[in-house]
Amino acid sequence: MPAKREAHRITGDKKWHQEVRRAFEWFLGRNDLHLPVYDPTTGGCRDGLHPDWPNENQGAESMLAFLQSLLELRLAENVGQPNEHTHNEQSSLGSISTAQTQPDSDSRKLAISSQQRI
Repeated sequence: MPAKREAHRITGDKKWHQEVRRAFEWFLGRNDLHLPVYDPTTGGCRDGLHPDWPNENQGAESMLAFLQSLLELRLAENVGQPNEHTHNEQSSLGSISTAQTQPDSDSRKLAISSQQRI
């Protein structure tokens, strides 16, 4: 993801931002199994995918990979925006929350928001 973000920064080509987003969405279910690796109920991240099922282990390395990917996504979204140190903006990482309308796992959605103060 860092290489895609850097390509976006250098070229300004939006396809690279889309590639960063697509890579991040792997954690949310845009993968071969169409199953989320990030678990919004625990805030953890599964260790990977087997050919037919997700690995149920949730190690620290997997959570760090998810957080690094989220950071890369946020950095890519801020390419070309004013420097936060000179404009007193809030951190662009935002927050991660889940919205649940029913108790089953199919109803969970990841909401990532980035509110900025000006």
